[in-house]
Amino acid sequence: MTLSMIGLDYRTAPLALRERLYLSPAQQAVFLASIDQPAVILSTCNRLEIYAGDVESLLGALCRYFGMDVEPCLTQLTDHAAIVHLMRVACGLESLALGETEILGQVGDALQRAQAVQATDSALHRLFTQAIHAGKRARHETAISHHTTSISHVAAHLVGRHTQVNPRVVIIGAGEMAELAIQALRSQPISTITLVNRTYDKAVTLATRWQVEAKLWSSLWQVIEAADVVITATGAPHAILEAPEIAQVMTQRQQRPLTLIDIAVPRNVAPEVRALPQVNYYDLDHLQQVIDDHWAERQGAIPAVEAIIAEECAKFQQWLEERTVIPVIKDLRAKVEGVVQTELDDLLQRLDHLSESEKRLLERFAHRVVNKLLHPPTTYLRAHQEDADVVRELFAI
Repeated sequence: MTLSMIGLDYRTAPLALRERLYLSPAQQAVFLASIDQPAVILSTCNRLEIYAGDVESLLGALCRYFGMDVEPCLTQLTDHAAIVHLMRVACGLESLALGETEILGQVGDALQRAQAVQATDSALHRLFTQAIHAGKRARHETAISHHTTSISHVAAHLVGRHTQVNPRVVIIGAGEMAELAIQALRSQPISTITLVNRTYDKAVTLATRWQVEAKLWSSLWQVIEAADVVITATGAPHAILEAPEIAQVMTQRQQRPLTLIDIAVPRNVAPEVRALPQVNYYDLDHLQQVIDDHWAERQGAIPAVEAIIAEECAKFQQWLEERTVIPVIKDLRAKVEGVVQTELDDLLQRLDHLSESEKRLLERFAHRVVNKLLHPPTTYLRAHQEDADVVRELFAI
């Protein structure tokens, strides 16, 4: 069989093109119904990949669907290269954030969506199942997904590591970094998350989306006074939290510790706050160092992940080969057993004086001869599946 992958990702296509060629789950169902072959579509913000057999008809269908010539934009991989690529994707080796875990769920979702519209065949189902297994092994057996590789996730990790149980968190800002911080904090046991932004409407919009609380800018210092953690993520061109104000707040907190995490550029927190008692301050330099350390650890896990991929690819390749030759082996056994059984029946009719035990002895003898005769060609076929047609011709099966 021929297995191919055509697609693009964050390395081969700009965001504008990836947005144009994105396929939502509903669009995937429509597209899969429009093509006359089994296929699975993996469509995320960072990639569009379609796994199928006949690339030419698939390219034509894509051009018609998107209303443009997509072929120059797409990478094509065939057979072993396509198999290895999907395994690498599922294991997180092809992700923008090395080892990220979300892609494994997305691979599983892609298979389920294709199955839901009966767009898969046994080979695609087996390939994706094997890739998902490889991805799970990579994450359980290696450090490829240990720790984090994003500023927002490092900030969330610090919240859980350096604060009390179920802390009260304040996020200052309502832009992309603020939203990423909220998303990352979802994995931590948080008491409350409060958004404060100069433009209150933006804070309300973001807070509503994530079901957190929004507060007016005028209440900033009262909110900080009650908080355990403050994450700053505004676009202000200067510091908005100065050391004297933070020192004043600390006197109202009865020296209860305060963690300040500044993920803004330029910095939103004056560096002088480092000198204040009971204040833990982290800026981008500190967070980036954590990321670099974690990245090095993940990089070190790549050889172990690649070894897992090699094992899982070999298992899939063996399954493919056996899938090709097993029908030949079954037909060969049926042919030989049929001939032997016919001759044995004729012999037993001629030797009608034999006892039942003697007849069973002959039957066992015939069965053993069949097994011994078939063992060499069966072993050969498993090792040389490319000769399956020759065996069919030799035995007229």
